[in-house]
Amino acid sequence: MRIKQSRLICFGIILVLMSVGIVAANNVQINHPPEADANGPYEGDLCSPISLDASGSYDPDYPIGSIVSWEWDLDNDGEFDDASGEFVEWIWGSTGDQVVGLRVTDDAGEADISYAQVRVNECEEIPEFPTITLPVVAILGLALFFQRRKN
Repeated sequence: MRIKQSRLICFGIILVLMSVGIVAANNVQINHPPEADANGPYEGDLCSPISLDASGSYDPDYPIGSIVSWEWDLDNDGEFDDASGEFVEWIWGSTGDQVVGLRVTDDAGEADISYAQVRVNECEEIPEFPTITLPVVAILGLALFFQRRKN
């Protein structure tokens, strides 16, 4: 009788341990990598910063997981060390079509990369005189000319 009781207790302990293992296995969270979105295409000129926006990036594990870093490669050297943050501004040193890269990392260390095009144009030249000045001067000059002719 004692042997049957011992076997029954051992069998009960094994069942409890197996059920705990199954419950623990079912509660394991699988991390999914984040989705980077460098947005774009962007366009601007040499004289002013161009705003870049990574707000389209997301972590599919949200609200359990979240993006903890946004790193930008703005000189296309493969290193994501030029700027950081969800929103950045950058001034390019030359005109033409550029490529920017964005790497986002989530709280579990998973990362994703996205690229976007940037068109950098020449600076718009600002006229030396405001556009209203020349017509006003011309009108005043003509008025003065006709006033003198009358006299």
